[in-house]
Amino acid sequence: MNRAIVTLIVVVGLLGAVGITVMLYVARQSGPAHPVPYGGNNPSYGNDTTTVSIGGSGSGTGNAPKGPGKEAVQAAFTKSWPASSGTVIMGNTIVVSNFALQVWTADPMGGEALLKYDIVSGEWHVLSQGGGLWGVAALMKYGMDKGTALSLLYGIRQLK
Repeated sequence: MNRAIVTLIVVVGLLGAVGITVMLYVARQSGPAHPVPYGGNNPSYGNDTTTVSIGGSGSGTGNAPKGPGKEAVQAAFTKSWPASSGTVIMGNTIVVSNFALQVWTADPMGGEALLKYDIVSGEWHVLSQGGGLWGVAALMKYGMDKGTALSLLYGIRQLK
C-alpha cells in the first residue's frame, strides 16, 4: 500500500512539473514583441523631433512615404493633421508589428497618436490622434494583442 502511494505521488509530481514547464514555454512564446524604434537598424534614442509646417495650398497631401518605417508613420500623421491647426512638431515614433505610436505637439496641446499599417494598401492610417497617454486596455480596443500594446508603451516610454 505504501509503495502505491509513493508511486502515485511521484507520478503526480512529474505531471505537475511537465505541466508547469509547458505553461512557461507557451507564456514565453506569446510574450511581448520587441519594440523596433524608428523602424530601422540605427535607433536614435533621445530628443528626435521633426517640425512640419501645416498650412497653405496642398498641405497635408501628396505622396507620403510608404512602408513600416518612422518616416511613413510621420507622413501619414501629417497628412491627417487639420490644416487649420497650425504647426505640428513630431516627437518620438515607435513601431511594433503593424501598429505605431507617434508623439506630437502643437501649441498648446499634444498627444500620442495611434496608427495602424494596412498591409493591403501599404499605407499607415491614423486610428486616433490621441490627446494624452495610452494605457494597455485602451490600445487593445483597437484590435492589438496585449503583448503588442505593452511593447508599444514600453518602447515609447524608453524613447522619452
